[in-house]
Amino acid sequence: MPTERGRDPTPRNGQYSAPDTERTPLQIQQKTSLRTRPDTLIHPRVCHLLNQTHIPLFKKKVNVQERDLEQGQEQGQEQGQEQGQEQGREQDQEHSPTRSDASVVTVIRVTPSTPVTVKKPSLFNRLLHFMNPLIGKSPQRVFQFCDMKLMPNSIRQCCQSMLAMQWTHRIPLIQSQPPAHLAAAVIAEIIDRLTSTDLSKLTVIDFCSGRGGPTPTFERIINTARTAASKAPIMFQLSDLHPHRTAWRELFKQSEHKHLGWITRDVDATDPPASVLSVNSPRQMISTGSSDSRICRLFSLAFHHFDDVDATKVIQSMLQTAEGIAIIELQDRRLGCLLMVLGNIFLCLLTTIFWFPFWHSDNWTQLFFTYIIPVLPFVLMWDGLASCWRTREFEEVMVLITDPTNTPPQIRILKKPDGSVVKRCDRAGWSFEAGRSLHTWPFGYMNWIVGWKR
Repeated sequence: MPTERGRDPTPRNGQYSAPDTERTPLQIQQKTSLRTRPDTLIHPRVCHLLNQTHIPLFKKKVNVQERDLEQGQEQGQEQGQEQGQEQGREQDQEHSPTRSDASVVTVIRVTPSTPVTVKKPSLFNRLLHFMNPLIGKSPQRVFQFCDMKLMPNSIRQCCQSMLAMQWTHRIPLIQSQPPAHLAAAVIAEIIDRLTSTDLSKLTVIDFCSGRGGPTPTFERIINTARTAASKAPIMFQLSDLHPHRTAWRELFKQSEHKHLGWITRDVDATDPPASVLSVNSPRQMISTGSSDSRICRLFSLAFHHFDDVDATKVIQSMLQTAEGIAIIELQDRRLGCLLMVLGNIFLCLLTTIFWFPFWHSDNWTQLFFTYIIPVLPFVLMWDGLASCWRTREFEEVMVLITDPTNTPPQIRILKKPDGSVVKRCDRAGWSFEAGRSLHTWPFGYMNWIVGWKR
């Protein structure tokens, strides 16, 4: 591996040797690449790779760079250092992602005041990460069969039923818990944040619920934990542009805490009715039949269905008429996830007979379109691939938010006390956080975004 002149890469007593003191800070800055300069702008893709791998060599290079700068400052060569930093920033700006309809995204790595010990990933895990790059510079609007009006409603309902099972059931060997349990922890955290400072009523409204999806599981897990902690339960409501009232009524009967409801009228997420608007919404937007509760909006495997125009409307409505938001996606545009979704055909064939037993007559349609005329495995595979291509990264969601100050999004990379890495951005009076969690080995990651009004 090539090394920089004047630096001995061989560890001595666990530390790297001091750099050559003859180099000026300007030379140091010019020698430093994007992956070793934490105090300047970093390309989001490079920053993502660094935060996921946590390679020890990177950590030590950063420490060496910091000592180099301190030594240069002690020698009084401030002018050269400033010139080097300016050149580094200009170089980063050239590599920053741009969009025709948005400003440049700025990414800054923030070092916590309290040192955080992070477990070093194994060589095998680092290899898996290397094999899972992001594909495409931006989301692609690939068509989905279930979005087409010509799709028979019976097949669409079967697809929704299978997705609900994949949310709430654990697949042995490759999953440690159902994905819904992992997502419930994220939703519970944003609920705790919203209820910690304001004890008034809070309702979680799930948009684009389909036949229910994982929301009944969220309600059961979260309210069970809140009841055990002597906290008030949270009401969860289902909604959809085409409500499935019969299916939702059955889910309500199965609800343990009876805090699961639904919106009876059609709900368009881009222009929601008054019944799903927060009680703190602007007065001119509140009408008869409006909600008497604060609102947290939930999009479970749904936000990727909106193109940029509709997604902007959804976010703009949320900024004005809600207190919080949670976006949960079980897929992304990475190579490994795309390859795993290709195997969804075999997963569907293997699991349907167990999840939809034939002795229940309600399952016969599901079994017929899986084994007799195998339409469902193909539709689920294709729509899964389309979902991957449509899914936005955190930076791509932030550029959809119009900030009154007209400043570009500034993404901060943070480490929590537990060692997990999150991205944070403050926009339009809101704070947003995003992260990734492995739900299916080896490349199935849950990507989540949460936001709350400051």
